[in-house]
Amino acid sequence: MATSFEVTLSMVVNKAYLWLEKYANKLENSQLVLAKIQFELEAVGVGFEEECWLDILEYIDTKSEGWEDVKAAWQKVKTSRRLTEDLRAWCLLQAWAYRMMNPVIMFSAMEMMFSNCFILDEWINIFDPMTAVWEASEEESDFIPKVLELFEEAVEHQGLSLPRPHVRKFIHYFELIEVTKPNGNDLCPFDFGVIDQMKLVQDDDSTRASPSEALQRCKADIIRLDSPSPGPLQQKTGIIQRSPTPMPGPLKKRRRDAGEWSIAESLKAPHKRRKHIPHHPASCFLDLSAFDEDKDKDEGENGDNDGEGADDSDLAISGPSETQEVVRGGRAAFASCLDDICHQYEENADHDAPHRSPHHSQSALNSGPTIRVYKLNILLESSVEYIQAALAYKHLKVTPGFCHSLYVEAWSPHAITSTIPLSHRSLVQSINHVPAKDIVVLYSPHEDFAFSFWVRIIHGPYKNDVGYVLLHNGDKVEILLAPRERPYDNDHGRRLLFDIEAAHRAGCSVEGTLDTGVVTCGCLIYQQGLLRWSFVKQILEVVEVPHPNDLAFHHLAGINPPLIQ
Repeated sequence: MATSFEVTLSMVVNKAYLWLEKYANKLENSQLVLAKIQFELEAVGVGFEEECWLDILEYIDTKSEGWEDVKAAWQKVKTSRRLTEDLRAWCLLQAWAYRMMNPVIMFSAMEMMFSNCFILDEWINIFDPMTAVWEASEEESDFIPKVLELFEEAVEHQGLSLPRPHVRKFIHYFELIEVTKPNGNDLCPFDFGVIDQMKLVQDDDSTRASPSEALQRCKADIIRLDSPSPGPLQQKTGIIQRSPTPMPGPLKKRRRDAGEWSIAESLKAPHKRRKHIPHHPASCFLDLSAFDEDKDKDEGENGDNDGEGADDSDLAISGPSETQEVVRGGRAAFASCLDDICHQYEENADHDAPHRSPHHSQSALNSGPTIRVYKLNILLESSVEYIQAALAYKHLKVTPGFCHSLYVEAWSPHAITSTIPLSHRSLVQSINHVPAKDIVVLYSPHEDFAFSFWVRIIHGPYKNDVGYVLLHNGDKVEILLAPRERPYDNDHGRRLLFDIEAAHRAGCSVEGTLDTGVVTCGCLIYQQGLLRWSFVKQILEVVEVPHPNDLAFHHLAGINPPLIQ
């Protein structure tokens, strides 16, 4: 039996408090509450200490005033220290000072983690001096010493001690060029989290270059795809390396050995490269026959240029172990076609698809990716707006939905997940494809409803029925219409006014008064015999001049006689 408990500052998370309150009110069991608390703590980067939370739950169960004591201790810890004295908040600011985090993301994370404890004005006075120094600085390095000095002074002013972060993986390889020369057995670049993009050191000292010279050289680098004599590091890792010495002259006039070519030329003129295309490619989904039409022409043009005077756009590929190159965009086209096959199986739209050979899908591969609409179900309501902004920043069309959901236009689910920041990908519960019939409803014209409006329902059991708008709240519109179902009879589908006497004879419970004309029966609200129901705005359209037959029951009920006449 727990006789005491402890509430630490790291445990004070608002969402965790809500689950404790549910447990104290006997609404949830302990196993579910612990799982939910662990999830909420991990969502804001706080460790979960199970023993401490078990002591709190046991104290609530065993003490008569247990929940009141827990609430008092919780509020005491929450208000005892300011957020500027919390090391977790300073770790976020330190990440920005070392250029490991965007300032917008930093403040969003603080607001998510600390909620009401986060006061922006307290941090603006600390953040603004460092921002001013950063903007006024002309240094090219990511780490400005003056900014780091201001940060250290701010930490010392609060009487805190914060270790330096591990930022070696953020060092640019331009700085590495000035310090070391990589060799064949040196694995130091992997310790820094970067790829060794410099060629193995030869007898020259060309690697001793300034950052600006190195930047110019990297723009003109040549990727060596098929080196005849790879070094030990290449043999172990298979990493593509760059040549450190730029070759003079325009990019199109450079000389290259067999197996060397330029990325710029491969993107500008893929039809000029001579390839060996096998008749049966390794993957049945990759149709490389598009290169065959220019093969004979290229051989005729380049036949006289063999030897030393061969044209530099030739690429001789031979040998059974060499892989074929897929032109840019092939992976996206393949993913789109794979999605098409999956959707055909799901929707049973094309029964002949399993009997067709994938090799004959050249038109589908060349047609480009198909834009579809996907529904994202997001776990936390507080993350919906941030994920929507991140998707819109990547030029994806986003439409807000209900119950923490978003509708996104994209090529595939992978295109959506790759756009969402890593910190929020785990909050996306599911991504579902939206059928075509629902897309029509989703993108139907959204009317700006006002009072004294007649609307027509375009989807659902009351399709084509006309109702009278009572009020609207956001995307919800409350209207009056003739009911097609009543609790006291089985005549479904027929429009009739609700009869209170018939409901009493059938033994139905009716609550309300006849004076107001508003009664409740079977969880349904009726007003003057008409059904009062809420619909989403997307399935309604405004009717300027309704047909008299559609308003017959409203006329009998006495709803808005001037408009009916």
